[in-house]
Amino acid sequence: MGIERLARAACLGLLCIIASGPRIAAAEDTSGSTHTKPQARPKAAHAAGAAASSPGFTIAPTPAWVQPLAYDPAAPIASASYQILLSDEQTRVQDGGSVRYRRYMRRINDSSALQQGGQIEVEFDPSYQRLVFHKIEILRGSQRIDKLDAKKIRLLQREQQLERQVIDGRMTASLVLDDLRAGDRVEWAVSIIGDNPVFGGRFVDAIWTAYPSGPMGQWQLRVLAPAARDIHTRVGDAAIQSTSTVHDGLRETVFRRGNVAQLQVDGHVPAAEYLKLQVELSEFSDWKDVAAWAAKLFAGAMQTSPAVDAQVDTLKAQAADREALLRATLDFVQRDIRYFGTESGIASHQPATADAVLRQRFGDCKDKVALLAELLTRLGFDATPVIVSATYQDATRQRLPSPLAFDHAIVRVTIDGKPVFLDATRSQQTGRIATRESLDLGVGLLAQDAASDLSTLPSSRDQVHVETVDTFAFPQLAKEGTLTSVTILRGDTAEWFRSALASQPRSEIEKGITGESVRAYPSLVAVGPVDFETITEDNSVRITSHYRTGDFWTMPEQRALVGRFVLYALVGPLRLQDQATRSQPYRLPRGRYLHKAVFEFGEPFPGAPQDVRFDEANDFFELHTHAVAQSPREEMDGELDMLADAVPAADWPAHRDKVNKVAPHLGGSIAMSPYSVAQFEALRGEGEALLTRLRKGDIKTVTQVQVGAHLKLLADEHQLDSDRLPPTLRAQVLVDKGEQLDHLGRMEPAAEAFDAAIGLDPKNASAHEALAINAMLRGDDAKALAEADEALRLSPSLKTRLDITRGYAHYLGGDANAARDDFKAALQSRAEVERSYGAIWLYLATRRAGDDGVQAVKAFEPAGAHPDWPFSVLQLMEGRIDLDAALLASRENGQRSPSRECELYFYAGEKAWVEGDLDKARKYLRMSVATGVTEFNEYQAARLELARLGDR
Repeated sequence: MGIERLARAACLGLLCIIASGPRIAAAEDTSGSTHTKPQARPKAAHAAGAAASSPGFTIAPTPAWVQPLAYDPAAPIASASYQILLSDEQTRVQDGGSVRYRRYMRRINDSSALQQGGQIEVEFDPSYQRLVFHKIEILRGSQRIDKLDAKKIRLLQREQQLERQVIDGRMTASLVLDDLRAGDRVEWAVSIIGDNPVFGGRFVDAIWTAYPSGPMGQWQLRVLAPAARDIHTRVGDAAIQSTSTVHDGLRETVFRRGNVAQLQVDGHVPAAEYLKLQVELSEFSDWKDVAAWAAKLFAGAMQTSPAVDAQVDTLKAQAADREALLRATLDFVQRDIRYFGTESGIASHQPATADAVLRQRFGDCKDKVALLAELLTRLGFDATPVIVSATYQDATRQRLPSPLAFDHAIVRVTIDGKPVFLDATRSQQTGRIATRESLDLGVGLLAQDAASDLSTLPSSRDQVHVETVDTFAFPQLAKEGTLTSVTILRGDTAEWFRSALASQPRSEIEKGITGESVRAYPSLVAVGPVDFETITEDNSVRITSHYRTGDFWTMPEQRALVGRFVLYALVGPLRLQDQATRSQPYRLPRGRYLHKAVFEFGEPFPGAPQDVRFDEANDFFELHTHAVAQSPREEMDGELDMLADAVPAADWPAHRDKVNKVAPHLGGSIAMSPYSVAQFEALRGEGEALLTRLRKGDIKTVTQVQVGAHLKLLADEHQLDSDRLPPTLRAQVLVDKGEQLDHLGRMEPAAEAFDAAIGLDPKNASAHEALAINAMLRGDDAKALAEADEALRLSPSLKTRLDITRGYAHYLGGDANAARDDFKAALQSRAEVERSYGAIWLYLATRRAGDDGVQAVKAFEPAGAHPDWPFSVLQLMEGRIDLDAALLASRENGQRSPSRECELYFYAGEKAWVEGDLDKARKYLRMSVATGVTEFNEYQAARLELARLGDR
């Protein structure tokens, strides 16, 4: 009985707990034995052993008792390149070895399925089974081509469980079909004769009714047994029809199912769901009967010997008290007896003797349990083996009482009247017995005659699996901070991690840990090695990693420094597949998860203390967060309690909604003032004074944009003087400062601000773009083009805007042909077409190049029924309206708009220029400048054009 524990994987950073699903039967399950795992083993790609020296199988006609299922060509079946047309399984239960007859018909509909359909493999255990081939045929049209050739059948001993440290002695009879073609059907039949003697002559079996290799048309299981033998059955799915009749002293039970979908293995589905796909048979009457069977097996193994006596004496000498004695015994069996199983034949369930395990220093779960229970019993403890299902856990209650319901063994030890369940295979455990209990196995069966039912085993639902504390320290906001992340893994999560440390390169594990942190915080830079510390007494592991925060802060709209954080230890357990609906339940992890994010600052920050809580409780989880801000420290605590093992399919949409609802609370943002406390007070006073001057008209402004520019410049200057901005954010503020100066027509100081920003952050595409526009409006066309090219290199998404900027520079610099190409490129964006500006400039560039502007813009008319401003300007360019009509259209809410007039007069001036009326061009360009709308490109361009024309 090799261990098949559901693995818990700590996802190194997210640290979510993920349990593996059951291993599902391979195509046309031809395994002829009943063994510990009701799921069949997946096929290995290559043989690990040589062909058997003896034949190992025979060829014979189909047994007379078999009543072959008639193939129905009209039976419905899902389309697929590979189909199982028929699966006919018939079992005759009899003394001396039952016969399991298996017949399959597959169809290869496409050449892509030739490899899958061209190999026949049958597993059996030669220690108690015999293999008989009855038929192998290719059906091609009306032809039946016999392919049963003993010389072509190879016997392979592949030990497919070797990677799990288990040798089971099973053989595979393998035949590769020749001359197989798309469209062929393959029909073959075998019998496997023999029962595992470990079951004492009682019949047990578990048969899958669906396969992952393809859809199935017809499925049948026929069981023929003496009527006197009381064989119980369990049918997992209501779609499986069954009948039972008795004749001539034999009971015939037939199970049938049609049009079976291909089995899709979903790792998120609870293992219990796969019980629906099985038919179980068992001659054991109840759980008491199974317990008595298990007790007998372990009683035969738990025998003393001189070697056992010597080990008992050694353990006694090492321990000062009962707790230490129990720990020492568990440590010895877990660590000094390595895990390795030899499970051929009766050894599939019969433990090796304690003496044999002690001498050979290896064993599988049942062998180690026998040794551990014997040693503890000899040391005065009440120790009893327990058989469990690591695959099906609580769902074992749904199963038929049978040895096949279990795939693992542990030990129950009674300490001070309380039962404690220990796993002898967990070699990475440490610490006190209270921290080493085997959890989440659902139910188990005590291997003793007195046991009459399954016992409930302890759960980890109230146990903290993962606890993370992330501490961010920022002594100075203008400089990088540090992050120290400490995660404590507990219980089997810690054991998994220690196993990984023992078997994988440390560098790979460190990379996984730091990589997950960087995914949560992209600006992080790992510093130094990750520290791993085993907390021995607590069976835990502490993982400590260190980082520089890099560009942690952002500054939306120059208002505050904002940093985002994630409680990623809570994210993993709540992560869901992106599915609107489900037809099957969704498995959830168990236990509690804690995560705290702490921010420590080297100086106080403005603002009142805050205390904010969030709570969500439902049938599946509870989430509690608590955020506290008290200068100079902020922190947020999060706790997630998973309350259920699975979400039923019917509850899936509601559960997804609940998870989406709480998602914003699995992290957050922290906002820091860019000003010191003193600066904040000073800015408030200066801002009020500036507003007073603006209201009185002491500072001349024409638009609200200019008013805002004065106020923003004040704020920007204080931010730049605060010494609280890291370089990238200082560059961002400098860009904003330059843009406000541009808005006020102060072009040279603006250029200095943009240059300073680029000096701090050369990769700031916005700074290069802003400098390109500034240079263009100052008449430095070469600089404008160079900066536009650099902005495009840094941020290709800016292409449309930069095409427009390049077009401006080329146009104002006198290269009309290049400008026309730039504007055409920009107008490949539909959004730019709808804005009309690109078309207006294309018209002017085309006219200046000497071509037909009206014809050039025909393909770029806005599609809307009532295009917005400046569509009237485009109509003016095309001659469809005159200037008075365009002026009327420029009004906003019935009032004159200086901004729109600035644009209109500029474009009217340019049109007059290309038409050769230079006096009218000067007139309109002067009127554009006279609006005083300094923030518009058209205002600055009008000044440039007047200088070029000679403003007489």
